[in-house]
Amino acid sequence: MRRAIGYSAALGLALLPALARAQAVDPTPETTPPIELDGSIGPGGDVPHDDTTGTWSITDTLGKYNQNGSSLFHSFGRFDVPGGQTAEFSATHGTPERVFARVTWGEPSDIEGTLRSTILGPGGVGADFYLINPAGVRFAGGTAGGGAAHLDVQGSFHATSAGQINFRDGSAFTANASDPAPLLSIAEPWSYGFLPTSAAPIEVEVPDVALGVPGGKTLALIGGEIDLFGGTLGLR
Repeated sequence: MRRAIGYSAALGLALLPALARAQAVDPTPETTPPIELDGSIGPGGDVPHDDTTGTWSITDTLGKYNQNGSSLFHSFGRFDVPGGQTAEFSATHGTPERVFARVTWGEPSDIEGTLRSTILGPGGVGADFYLINPAGVRFAGGTAGGGAAHLDVQGSFHATSAGQINFRDGSAFTANASDPAPLLSIAEPWSYGFLPTSAAPIEVEVPDVALGVPGGKTLALIGGEIDLFGGTLGLR
């Protein structure tokens, strides 16, 4: 059964089936940085990393905006955040309402560090963040300060193992690197499309640490199974 967990607000999003789509595989398996761009949206290759702070700097120049700048799209082949490290999304060229990050090489995302978004939309409202990986997402680690997964986002946060997110105008953002982002769409997300095969799980294994979002925002986990192993979810 496909399951969804949401906090602080109703999702208002239907779970709909999608056509099967073959995921690409890692073209450079001999190199395995935790975070790597697949080159389908914006440049490919490694993401700039500050060895001193342990931060990957994911700026809006590494992705693309839609027509009116309301959505920012990123595409990764691999997206993991090791313990004690930070993946920080930022924007200096726009004020998007939503940020979409897909993972396309068929590897689950293992989040054991901090996933941060400093992106603000119009009026200084925090941008909503969508992490899309059909292979699954795992939030894990020990305790705060000890390499545990941590969310530091300004808006709502959605993690899903769906194969695509459908928009109200009929367009879709799929987790297939050969499919372009709906850069001309200015519509809002409407539903999640799962592949015909069993959707991968979303796992939370973060004892003593809460994955939280600001008050009034939504924390949503949408996958084939939602497995909580001692983790807590809610508001921060």
